[in-house]
Amino acid sequence: MVKSVYSDNVFREIACYPQPYSTECAKRLRDLRELGITEFYYYGETLIGRFRVLGKGHAGIVVLCGNDEKIGVCKILRVDSRKHSLENEARIL
Repeated sequence: MVKSVYSDNVFREIACYPQPYSTECAKRLRDLRELGITEFYYYGETLIGRFRVLGKGHAGIVVLCGNDEKIGVCKILRVDSRKHSLENEARIL
């Protein structure tokens, strides 16, 4: 069973990993909402704290996400990544 979560604390833990109270975090939460992402889903083998995600790498976190109408996957740049963007990876897709 896939459980959805949509509290700001969960969004903060995942979208701002590993520094959930960084100055960048408020902007990321706003950006996710503007993109229509209202839920993260506990799904995957990788743990971030107590939350399951699809993957965690040096530059990003991959999480199952969605809203009332759609479910998808998003890759979120880690706050501590040396990269400034994931645009190049998006272009490859």
